[in-house]
Amino acid sequence: MALTDAEGRYRFTDLPAGRRYAVRASKNGLAARGYGEGPPSRPPTAIILTEGQQLTPIDISLTEQIPISGVVLDEDDSPFSGALVEAMRPVFSNGRRTMVTVAEAITSNRGEFRLDTLPPGQYYLSAFDPAFANVGDANGALFYSPTFYSGGVFPDEATRLTIDQDHASEQLSFALRIIRPSRVTGSLETQASPTRTSVPLLSAAVVMSP
Repeated sequence: MALTDAEGRYRFTDLPAGRRYAVRASKNGLAARGYGEGPPSRPPTAIILTEGQQLTPIDISLTEQIPISGVVLDEDDSPFSGALVEAMRPVFSNGRRTMVTVAEAITSNRGEFRLDTLPPGQYYLSAFDPAFANVGDANGALFYSPTFYSGGVFPDEATRLTIDQDHASEQLSFALRIIRPSRVTGSLETQASPTRTSVPLLSAAVVMSP
């Protein structure tokens, strides 16, 4: 770590060569940013040093933090206290698009949240109940699903927010969705062949993942 001088300059010395480095800067009141990072989805640029190399200038421009604030409601449009709200942005890694959380907050007893550490860019907002509180009814278990602003439960239903110095996203409001869990059942057996029939497998492990 290095602290900048009065002219904003910094210097790292005696770094081992051949490693991958990322340079990231932060200061109170400003949004942290990595070298090469930019909206809407450009990740920080990795730096690989050769032996004896002197690399300059690695300049970073910090901008003021832009807040996203609002309120999370339950299915009755009442404030939802204790929901985890995340601001996410899409990034591409190995040719695949994935969502990365860049800021998070817990709603107050009035359901309010505020995310303060965001640089200008495009974001998706998600909220969910960390306790996965079961509410249930006569037909079985229910739970609050992770919900994207402005009300969908799937990423492709999410509303993209664009924020900059002139367009802060404030006083957003959306309600957590209650859904009934799905169920997947089946059976596992050995593969049949011309000389033998299939048989059920006992204590075989079956894994389901997104």
